[in-house]
Amino acid sequence: MLIDDVERIIQTTPGLTATQIARKLYGINGYGERVRAACQMLHHSGRIERTGRGGPGDPFRFYPAAIATASSSQPGKASGFSFAEIVVGRTATGRMKYLGRPMMGSAPE
Repeated sequence: MLIDDVERIIQTTPGLTATQIARKLYGINGYGERVRAACQMLHHSGRIERTGRGGPGDPFRFYPAAIATASSSQPGKASGFSFAEIVVGRTATGRMKYLGRPMMGSAPE
């Protein structure tokens, strides 16, 4: 299913635009509108995060959703991570840069 394929690509290659995802799935003439719609649905359902304004100069870039933010008060479980704690770097132009997720058990106190 397209949504699952899009989510898998975002998990394995974070920071791509919808056009880049479409090209990975379908080649140079990818179905951009279908992939954009899938990204929008994933974003609204909370399964992925996005940065950017969505225009030609600052397109949306898609990232995996923050690690388990609900429940999990058990020690040793990843909980309470926000997207800001996961995407921690910035480029020279001020854009967010995906640097990875914190390691399990290294959550800030």
